[in-house]
Amino acid sequence: MARSWFGGRVPDFVIAAGTDFEIAPGVVGKVAVLVGGVEHKLWNEKEGGTQYTDLLNEEGAAISTVTSLPMPAIGSLPRFQGPDDVKRMYISAADGPRFLILADDAGGGSVSQEQLDALVANDDYTEQGAILVATDTGQPTALEVGPAGTVLTADPSEPTGVRWASAAASSGNMLVWREDLDDYWPPELKAKTDVGRIFAGAVNPETVDGVEFNHDWDLWVGAPGGGA
Repeated sequence: MARSWFGGRVPDFVIAAGTDFEIAPGVVGKVAVLVGGVEHKLWNEKEGGTQYTDLLNEEGAAISTVTSLPMPAIGSLPRFQGPDDVKRMYISAADGPRFLILADDAGGGSVSQEQLDALVANDDYTEQGAILVATDTGQPTALEVGPAGTVLTADPSEPTGVRWASAAASSGNMLVWREDLDDYWPPELKAKTDVGRIFAGAVNPETVDGVEFNHDWDLWVGAPGGGA
């Protein structure tokens, strides 16, 4: 476990509203005043939650709150370390509103670069076309590019939730159920398993003589009054 650094950055200042200031006719604002000596508490939630008291100051001494600095750095928050493995906290002066404060290595408020590197190895994505997918275990993994002519399709039975399958979108690979023939037409496509096919009809193609139905890329779309 490791601590992260907070505070001491450009936006980390304590500002109070001073006297009125007329910015333009009829537009009145407040003079911003930098304030030192203000004690701040750190929390794990924006509202409610638990106060963090396991903090270290810049010298490594234990502190439970953080106090804004006096002159010459008046109003700025000093550098301090949060609890182990905490990258984001909420800070408030006294019992006032809380504001998000991020650690230097928070990685934009998500995960640190070290955490990301531990999950995703660059060496996994050197192959042309490889993509990053999530798995049912929550571990990102590389999905290698599929064979030429295949498309990425959803499949909940796969650990990644997707798989490569032959495209079955060409009307040239469509078979239609014909009542007059009591069969799918054209017949030469019934056993053609090297391409994805679409079976359009109320009759399940797996029950028709001569049809070799490939579950990896064939599609039965049914018909009005039928079921797929």
